[in-house]
Amino acid sequence: MEAAMPEFYLDFLQGDQAGKALHFDKEVVRVGRSDEADLPCEEMGVSWEHAEFRYRDGHYWIIDSGSTNGTYVNDERAHNARLKDGDVVRFGKKGPSLRFRLKTDAAIIIPQSSSEHPGYAAARRAAGEEPQGRRRKRLPSEPDLPVLPAAGGAARGAPTARAPAVAPPPSPGLQAAEAADPGERHSDLPPAAVPASGGRLQTVLLVVPSALFCAALVLLCLLYMDSLDLQDELRAEREAARGLRAELQSARDDLRRVEVETLGEERRRSARLEEEIARLRRRENERLARASGATERLERQLAEARRENRRLRDALEEERKHRVYLAPGGGQAATGRALWKAIEKRLSPSVVFIATRVYGRNAQGKRVDLSVFGTGFFASDDGHIITNKHVIQPWKFPELASRMVREDISILEDTYEVHCWRGGTRFLRRRGGRRLEFNLASGYSTKNGTLRVVRTAPDVWETTLSGGGATRAYRVHAAGNEDLALLQAVGAHVPPIPLASSDSVGKLDEVMVLGFPAGPAILERGVAETSPAMGTVRKAEETIQVSAAMLGGNSGGPLIDARGRAVGISTRVVRGSETLGTCLRIEHARELLFGGRY
Repeated sequence: MEAAMPEFYLDFLQGDQAGKALHFDKEVVRVGRSDEADLPCEEMGVSWEHAEFRYRDGHYWIIDSGSTNGTYVNDERAHNARLKDGDVVRFGKKGPSLRFRLKTDAAIIIPQSSSEHPGYAAARRAAGEEPQGRRRKRLPSEPDLPVLPAAGGAARGAPTARAPAVAPPPSPGLQAAEAADPGERHSDLPPAAVPASGGRLQTVLLVVPSALFCAALVLLCLLYMDSLDLQDELRAEREAARGLRAELQSARDDLRRVEVETLGEERRRSARLEEEIARLRRRENERLARASGATERLERQLAEARRENRRLRDALEEERKHRVYLAPGGGQAATGRALWKAIEKRLSPSVVFIATRVYGRNAQGKRVDLSVFGTGFFASDDGHIITNKHVIQPWKFPELASRMVREDISILEDTYEVHCWRGGTRFLRRRGGRRLEFNLASGYSTKNGTLRVVRTAPDVWETTLSGGGATRAYRVHAAGNEDLALLQAVGAHVPPIPLASSDSVGKLDEVMVLGFPAGPAILERGVAETSPAMGTVRKAEETIQVSAAMLGGNSGGPLIDARGRAVGISTRVVRGSETLGTCLRIEHARELLFGGRY
């Protein structure tokens, strides 16, 4: 008959579920982040489908399912390993660890006693009720006594010897013992000379147990009589306790009646006070409701006044901008290239060059630089900066995520830093004569507390497969309207770029992309100089497609219309083309800026 599959336990030793113990009796138990996993783990280092426990050939095995960070048994990496009771399994290098434990049933064996009186053992062996034991060997000191011939059988002419005294017949017990084991010697005397004291010893052995039995019987009788007396005393104590309980219950009833009589008037008085308090509360609530109605009316009037004030301020801002674009020597507004040059010159100090420094460690333990560069722009008087999420969190997006999967790279979180510099400022400096490093004194940085990440749009994940050798499934951020982040330069007072509705531009309208394409590769002097690119709108729907040239460093930069307003955010380039870029609508950035809700 085939053996039943054993059950097993998993005791969590480390991780979010530390201290828990799970019981399984399945042939296959899958582990991973997937919703279909039998043992789901959402911790860092656990893959979507990480590993599985499988019962095979009478044993449980741990089988790695092509995980990113590997599976370890007793701190050794394992791909297909047989498990023993007590093995420690860990998912990932720093993932959760648990102990594998089989469920077993312990049997208790009670040994049989072999102690018995020697006389009883010999009697049982003589009667055939018990197998004979090993015979005692004769000691060297015991002499070999000759057998005396009978009197009538003596040889003629031989000297006559004195006949020995006739010994009394041996006891029945001794005869049975000798018949059971003729070779065993029970005395140093020869068999013909057994002393007569054996019968007295047998009598003593029979009388003593009988006397002990009688004494035990008498003792039991005395104990029984004492127990009867104790039962009578216990019965009397119970009757007394029952009487005390009755008296206690009567006292409680009397106390309850006294409480009802004494506290009745107090309760009625409390009820009258509660009614009075409730009446006063209703009156106060009515007064507060009237005041709240008046407050709401005042708030609506204040909101209308603020909207009117904002409208007037926007009108004044538009008028001021038009005055900026007048030609230097006449009263005509600038047009064409002169207009776009004036816009770029005015808005360039409000555009920032962003550098995100972060390092990782690969499977060989080497440190890997994962830094990226991008663009952002000031969008409020409080120093708020709009940029793309993939500029400050690049490891979530396909380009860097696929590399991390291929090279088995893990992020070193303590190396994460974000820096930014306004357009026209020096972002590099020389140290020690030749070595170049970031000039944090001329910009803003999370390292010195002058820059902070306020919030990002919600993450939207999708699953993709890695190429190359072993195909793996991993999560990446979806390419959508959620690729936005909001920073704040602490204490900065920089004129923001005005925001306008994306509906203000249409097909074939001229637009300008401001940013730092290719990052520091083209900033030869170490100064953050913007590189504008002109183009036209190709499509304006959920996103804005423009024909302006866009490269990697343009991500997060503003899309400017002919009136110097930001109508979009440069995000990505259509694959295979550098002159067809995709920009997010400015409305998504406005929601993130004024509330952070989508």
